[in-house]
Amino acid sequence: MAWTTPATVVADSTELTAALWNEQVRDNTSFLYTPPMVRATQTNATTLIDLTECVVSFDGTDAIDTDSMHNPSTNNTRITFNTAGVYWVHAQVASLNAVTQMQIYLKLNGLGTVIGGLYIEGTAGATAAASSLYSFAAGDYVETYVTVNKIAAGNTTTYAPDTWFSAHWVGAAA
Repeated sequence: MAWTTPATVVADSTELTAALWNEQVRDNTSFLYTPPMVRATQTNATTLIDLTECVVSFDGTDAIDTDSMHNPSTNNTRITFNTAGVYWVHAQVASLNAVTQMQIYLKLNGLGTVIGGLYIEGTAGATAAASSLYSFAAGDYVETYVTVNKIAAGNTTTYAPDTWFSAHWVGAAA
């Protein structure tokens, strides 16, 4: 159920019908009670290739998904926005092994548009997070990307229990 912008109702000029009440009051109250939100989790670790941009997969059972925004088996790297609006998007990625640097960022629609990012330097079990408040159109999607620079040559993997991706609707687009 989507948000409907309420009509301006003037006393004595608009008949309050059951349909108007349902659309303007009941449906919007239900929408606000359970707005679009998702928290995708990871079961199988993603391989992070040294000095290479890697998209992170989220193949675990979603902790919550009120608007069919994430599918753990199809396009599991994406959160897709079915309802337009402003969302708070957050991703956290933990590495299993020591890294000297890890950069995490969010890309809009698979393009180079970065809507958030964080660069860290860490040792064993580094964790990085990226967040952004952003206005999405219906059909937009966002993905989490990570680039690592390991202390020693070779690859590492994400630490699945501490790796997740979420979005929460906070308001209508301006």
